[in-house]
Amino acid sequence: MQKEIRETILQEQRKYISRHDAKRFEGVTHNIGDIVMLQRVPTVTGESTKLQPKYRGTMVVTEILASNIYRVSTIKGSGERYFITTAHVSQLKLYKLPDDEESSSDGELESTAEDEPGAADDFLSYEAKTEKIPKKSRFLAPPPPVSTSFSKLQN
Repeated sequence: MQKEIRETILQEQRKYISRHDAKRFEGVTHNIGDIVMLQRVPTVTGESTKLQPKYRGTMVVTEILASNIYRVSTIKGSGERYFITTAHVSQLKLYKLPDDEESSSDGELESTAEDEPGAADDFLSYEAKTEKIPKKSRFLAPPPPVSTSFSKLQN
C-alpha cells in the first residue's frame, strides 16, 4: 500500500516538473551579426535624466564570449566614432526597424490601416467624423469704423 502511494506521488511530481519545464523561458540570446542597442548609463548633470537617451545607437554583435556576454561594436560607416565593448545580455536590446521603414519581402512597403478604405474610420474621433461648421462671428454686424484722427485728439 505504501509503495503504491509513493509511486503515485512520484509520478505526479514528474508530471508537475515536466509541465513547469515546458513553460520555462530560456532567455534572450543573440547571434553574431545581430544589430542591437546598448543600454546607456545616465550622465549626472544635476538635472533630470528622464529625457537623456536610454540606449547607445545601433551596434553589431561581433563575438560571443560566454553564454550571456557579447562583444559589440559600432557599425562601420555609421558616422559615429568606432567603439568596441563587452556587454551582458541584460544591457542589450535587439534593434527593430521603425514601423514606417519595414517592408515586405517583395520590396514594397506594407500597407497600413490608413491605406485601406474604411479601416481607419473606426479610430477617428467624433470631431473628425462630423462636418466642421464654421463658428459664427461674435458680432452681428461689423463694428462701425473709428473716425477719430490724431489731430482731433490734440485739440
